[in-house]
Amino acid sequence: MSFGHLGRRAFERWTQTERGREVEVAFEALTHPTMPEASSRGDPEKRAEAMRELLEQWNGALRRLDERLTRRDRERRLEPYGSDLRPEDRAPIPAFDLPAGSPPWWSSVRQWAERRAVSRFPDEDAEVEAKRATVVVTVPMDERPWHGE
Repeated sequence: MSFGHLGRRAFERWTQTERGREVEVAFEALTHPTMPEASSRGDPEKRAEAMRELLEQWNGALRRLDERLTRRDRERRLEPYGSDLRPEDRAPIPAFDLPAGSPPWWSSVRQWAERRAVSRFPDEDAEVEAKRATVVVTVPMDERPWHGE
């Protein structure tokens, strides 16, 4: 699975490598989990509808991938998502998925980064472009080492 167009593009590029051509894997390109928040622009009804659509897509992909699994570490029943993500659906990012030396709060489930256009823009396309190009990171209060000095 990959999330968003950048994930899909990375997988497609990998399939063009020597190793990628040698391996047959099941693949699903999925909508990125941030899409409902981003596309709804703060409208709770639009967010709810976008989240329902996203999770329907994810559930379909999970069913297709589950059918293709031939070897499993352990048997477990596929549990589809409901109409919205629950707090227990979020998990910390495993340390091996982060660069060496990353601070512990990077792997937490707390939100510490967001895409945000930081200025005013002449039109929606320019704002969308700026938002995609800008990530604002806020160090959590209890992780600020300079406060303990």
